[in-house]
Amino acid sequence: MKNLLKKIYPLFVDLKRINYLKTIYLNFRTQPLSIAIRFPIVIYGKLVIPKLRGKILIKGPIKRGMIKIGYKYMDLVPASYLPSQIYLLNGTIILMEI
Repeated sequence: MKNLLKKIYPLFVDLKRINYLKTIYLNFRTQPLSIAIRFPIVIYGKLVIPKLRGKILIKGPIKRGMIKIGYKYMDLVPASYLPSQIYLLNGTIILMEI
C-alpha cells in the first residue's frame, strides 16, 4: 500500500500545479481544433503571454502533455519565483519529433 501511494502522490502534485486556464487558452489559440482538444501543450505554474499572434506547428504524433512549459526546474529558476513568458510574434514555431 505504501509503495502504491509513493507512485500516485507525485501525479496529484503535478495535477495541482497545472495552470488549466492558460493551458486551454494557449492550445486553442495556437493549434487547430482537432489538435487543441488533445492538449499537447501543458502549462505549469505562472505564465505571462504578452504577445501571441503566431502559430505552433507540431509534426509527429500528438500526445497529451508532450510539451511542458514551466515544469519543475526546466527554466533553471523555480516556477514560484518568476513566471515563464511566451512571445510569439507573427510567425510559426515548428516542433518535430526526433
